[in-house]
Amino acid sequence: MRLNPRYDVVVLVITCFFVLSAEPLCAQEAEADATEATASETVADEPTEVAPTVADLTPEQIQLRDKLKDCLDFYYYEYPLNSQAHTSWEIMHMVIGFGIDAMHERADAGNEMVNSIAWLCYNNTCRHQRMLYLHQGRPRGRIARGLEGHHGQFLAVLAQAGVKADYPMRVSGKKMTVADLIEQEKLTCRPRSELSFKLIGLVHYLGSDENWQSEQGETWNIARILKEEIAQPISGSSCGGTHRMMGLSYAVHKRRQREEPFTGQWGRAKKYVEDYHDYTFKLQNPDGSMSTSFFRRRNDQGGVVDRVRTTGHVLEWLVFSLPDENLGDERVTKAVHYLTDALNSDRRRKWHFGTLGHAVHALVLYEQRVFGAKPGQRRREWEEKADVREASLGESSNEQGQAS
Repeated sequence: MRLNPRYDVVVLVITCFFVLSAEPLCAQEAEADATEATASETVADEPTEVAPTVADLTPEQIQLRDKLKDCLDFYYYEYPLNSQAHTSWEIMHMVIGFGIDAMHERADAGNEMVNSIAWLCYNNTCRHQRMLYLHQGRPRGRIARGLEGHHGQFLAVLAQAGVKADYPMRVSGKKMTVADLIEQEKLTCRPRSELSFKLIGLVHYLGSDENWQSEQGETWNIARILKEEIAQPISGSSCGGTHRMMGLSYAVHKRRQREEPFTGQWGRAKKYVEDYHDYTFKLQNPDGSMSTSFFRRRNDQGGVVDRVRTTGHVLEWLVFSLPDENLGDERVTKAVHYLTDALNSDRRRKWHFGTLGHAVHALVLYEQRVFGAKPGQRRREWEEKADVREASLGESSNEQGQAS
């Protein structure tokens, strides 16, 4: 089986993804022009990879591919979020899962489907709250229930979706771009704090060896963030340490992608991630699920909710960070089967969106890296189905008119 060797987001110029208004849902902010949320080039230019053909796949792999697609299609098409019912945090987690494909219902416009990245970047309300505010002229995320859960989280989500630094944002009526959010996250780096999410965002958008000054007057660079993160424990950090591992792995991935040497803190981070790969598989349960104690110890206690939560987070990190040749490992395949089956067999459950977002992301990454799926593919299929429905309704109306 051929694996897809590049798994950064590919070029997808789909203007209609991002044509939506930033209409305010409270009186404090002025209405924004709908055209301001239009972006024809939202993700970084990447060469398109050739997907594996059916001839490259065994019958078992074809079965897994189809089962995986069916599962992801259900949670994309049949599990919609709504701007009135769901928080920014929840919608942001479905962006984690589906990236630039992520859509949700706009409650103030007849539940029309809108692009979630554009909605959040324009600071529209979700469940009557706005996630961003202006701090000294720059966008900053509110750390609160239903909003950002961690410093740098929104920038990390945008980075993983491949959103460009010049993508437009609007906060309190002020026009800006993602670059302004990047500057804000640089300024607020602090020692001995959680930097996992900042690491993902900053290593994505900045040069590997770029230096900057924090608002406290300290000099920072990616190597210093790596040192800070490695010095802090994995177990006991957010979501069992998976976000810290994801940050370190994202940095290693970008360093490798840029063909830069693994010296100093970069070399430490690379070895740290590789050591955790070996350790994590030793904790895997016989049914393919990952330990319900994350990285602390082997554990198979708990029901399907606990298992999907831990398996989704851990598998997401593994599928992102493992080299191509290891993605065919039977332990990875077994975990993918477990997670897919668990989500398929419990479709009526109202999943916690943190659990669901990371589980979906794990499967989306696997679908992209192993089976050659492309970001934007589901949104394109959704549009085609919408066009068919519209055409069918038009034909039906014409027939009724002729009959009368």
